[in-house]
Amino acid sequence: MPGSAQGQTQGPTTGCAKNLPAGLVLRRLVPADAAAVSALESRAFPSFWTAEQYARELAPKDNHAGCLGVGAWLPVQSPCNTVACSSAGPSEELAEAVTDIAAGPDSGKTPAPSLQLAGYIVLSCAAGECEVANIAVEKPFRNLGIAAALLAFALQEARKMHTILCYLEVAVGNIPARALYTRAGFRQTGLRRKYYRETGEDALIMMLELA
Repeated sequence: MPGSAQGQTQGPTTGCAKNLPAGLVLRRLVPADAAAVSALESRAFPSFWTAEQYARELAPKDNHAGCLGVGAWLPVQSPCNTVACSSAGPSEELAEAVTDIAAGPDSGKTPAPSLQLAGYIVLSCAAGECEVANIAVEKPFRNLGIAAALLAFALQEARKMHTILCYLEVAVGNIPARALYTRAGFRQTGLRRKYYRETGEDALIMMLELA
């Protein structure tokens, strides 16, 4: 989640899969998850935060500010086929499915050793606004609807923090990510020229009103 990786999306689905993977659990990230999140991020992006940095950022803070992270956890060698999902992306049907498979966000518990981190999303929140910093899904679990489920759950949590506006930057050429955000209701509001240092690619600014 460093500045150079800000707003990137790695491996989102191009559409919500007919079924989310069996045994999928969504919940808020806690400091104990830091090593797993940092490791996944290092595989997804050229620059990444260390476990120590994530542990610090995921520590409990003011309820209306700080780092809002959500992880998608799956049983090791999980099959895909149980939780129904709307083909329209983060719709009301998906929101209901996400609620059904969500663990208590404030439980502070680390998943059992038999579960693995399949994907995560991190939002930076303050003063009634939040920014999608990073979202990534491990390669074996892409195109299963996990990215859409993570986004839907994170936006639900952001609303609980009285967030009224969410925005993000996404590479112009990242068509799957742009489609994911558009289905979630984000709209384009601007353009940042040569935003990504590694590629020099432009970024679209997208925004979603949550209130």
